[in-house]
Amino acid sequence: MGTKRDSTKLRSSTVPCVGAGRPSDSSFVRGGWFRMITHNREMADKVSPEERDERWERIYTYRKWLLDNVLREGTVLVLPVDEGKPNYRDAPPP
Repeated sequence: MGTKRDSTKLRSSTVPCVGAGRPSDSSFVRGGWFRMITHNREMADKVSPEERDERWERIYTYRKWLLDNVLREGTVLVLPVDEGKPNYRDAPPP
């Protein structure tokens, strides 16, 4: 039997989301995330169950190919990692 969560407790214990040097209480995060979620829900309403299933099947096919042909045992995957500081597009290149 599940327990009901208190949303105020959950909100206060959640780690703040900080992205691209913007604090979690900025209007970008409040408005941007809401618009993104709303857009995603609107797009999901336009996809039929058959289209959804076909797209999931494509994802599973790609996953199988990736695991069988690229990420085999002994594979080293090198990822580009930056210094971990904001890199704003309106700033001159480093």
